[in-house]
Amino acid sequence: MMFRFPKIFTRVALAASVVLVPLAAANAQPGDVPNNIAIPAPVPVPVPVPVTTFAGSWQINQPIYGPYWVSFRLSQYGGGSYQVQGGGLYCNGGLTWYQSGNQAVIQLQYTNCGGGIGWSADRMVCQFTNTYSYQQQYDPRLGAGNAGPANIAVPNVAIPVPTPPPSANQILCTYQPAVAGYQPISVLANRTAY
Repeated sequence: MMFRFPKIFTRVALAASVVLVPLAAANAQPGDVPNNIAIPAPVPVPVPVPVTTFAGSWQINQPIYGPYWVSFRLSQYGGGSYQVQGGGLYCNGGLTWYQSGNQAVIQLQYTNCGGGIGWSADRMVCQFTNTYSYQQQYDPRLGAGNAGPANIAVPNVAIPVPTPPPSANQILCTYQPAVAGYQPISVLANRTAY
């Protein structure tokens, strides 16, 4: 024969458990969590660099292919202009550009510099010099940081990470000439204006 509690006792016991269990959880101290409980820890995921961070005026910090100094301006909307000066040459030309991942791909347009001389439709692929170290600082999957002790399960929860600071004023570019006989070179360009 099975013993049954009266209905009133069952309802009181159920009501007490509904009130007492959350109350006990609210009074728990950080040390009260058993070691075998998985505690979720957010893992930052880098936010892509917006297109507008490349927008602005830039100056390549060394002469290229002889005495030629190159500066360029990238507009927010994929257009821009460039200037080449040096060795008696002064050129003004247009350019187009787009962002591919964390890189700006810049295509110079051929321009006539006068006196039967022109500047070729060269290409540059640039990225901020601090992009890799910046992302590595926030994304443990790139080799820095620690997702937590090995015995704790940590879910991969995406949380926003700020974009690189406005002080990201230097880009590393691979300058690729369109004219045969000239090899690509790596150059640094410094931001001169936003």
